Parts: sequence; C-alpha cells; structure tokens
Amino acid sequence: LKKELHVEDQRPSQPVAVVASPPPVEGKYSALFTFSSNRYRDFKCTAAPVAEAFDPEEWESRVTWKHLKACHFVLWEHNHSTCSHMALKCAMNGFKQSSSPFEAALFLLALKKASLLSSLFKLKKEDRLADFFHRDFGEESNRVAAMKNAHVLLSRNEYLKAACFLLAAGKVEECLNVILKRQHDPELALFLCVVMGDDSA
Repeated sequence: LKKELHVEDQRPSQPVAVVASPPPVEGKYSALFTFSSNRYRDFKCTAAPVAEAFDPEEWESRVTWKHLKACHFVLWEHNHSTCSHMALKCAMNGFKQSSSPFEAALFLLALKKASLLSSLFKLKKEDRLADFFHRDFGEESNRVAAMKNAHVLLSRNEYLKAACFLLAAGKVEECLNVILKRQHDPELALFLCVVMGDDSA
C-alpha cells in the first residue's frame, strides 16, 4: 500500500517540536495581535516571592496599639490575661518607637504599673512627671492633683494625656468617656476595660 501511494516512512531520529501559531486576526487592530517570537525574546519568568513564616515573638517585639487596632484585636480577643500581655507589649514598644512615656502611660496605668511609668519619665529626664506618677494615688490630695492636670489637658484638646491622669486619679468611667467621646476610639476603651477587668468581666 505504501508503494502504491508513494509514502515514505522516514521518521526523524529526534522528535520535532511543533509550535502552534494563533489564528490570524483581521481588521483595524490586527497588528496588535500578530504573533512574533521577537516580541517575547527578552521576556523572563520570575518566581513569585515566598511568604515569610510568621514569627509570633518577632511580631510581639514590634507590636503597638496601632497594629492591634488595625486588626481589630479586641473585637475577637476578650481574654484578660492575653490582653494584659499585649497591653504591656504595646506600652514598651510604643515607648521604644516614639521615646515618649505617654505612649505607654494608658496601658501601664491600666495594668497598675505606675512605678514603671515613673521610671520611663525618669529615663527621659522628665523628673516632675516621674515624681508625680510615683505618688500614692490612694491619697485624696494626689487624686485631686491628677484631676486638675486632666482638666488642663482637656482644655488643650490633649485627650489621651488627660485620660492618663483621670485613670491615675481612679476616675475610670471619666477616662473611658474621654476616649470614647473626645478621642473617638471605642476599641481602645474596650481594650482598657478588658485589661482592667478579669476573665469573668
């Protein structure tokens, strides 16, 4: 049969790569769709970046309240121990990154660590504030002094600093109202409530 049809059975020694060209496109924009191997001559495929493994310890070494607020941390975590742990991390990292003890003040006061806050002010050579937060706020005179400072700061629209002095004076409800109604940060108010409460609260 092969002889009658003049078919030669000559198979190539190596497989031949067949490149299929796309069907021709006709019309006004046909040049845009013309296949040309030169067009892709310098094209290089690069591997997609590999996501780094999440390291909880490394993240905690940098986390601040800004990060917790961005992920709405307090809306899905109400455990007192966990929130207290994160509050301390936020306090110390906020101080390291800003060099301002007031970045740590609310969290440290909520954790009842006024002596640590006093040490941070002393470290920044702000002796008057260091001495103030070293006072015993169980005494009425010290609570009154803290309230006076809070009202002065409220008049200057420094709401978070005012909230710190209100918290030092033991005026928790007033502190939270300032954060809610003046600072407009309900998540921070809720976070402080969890930190100052316990697991049952």
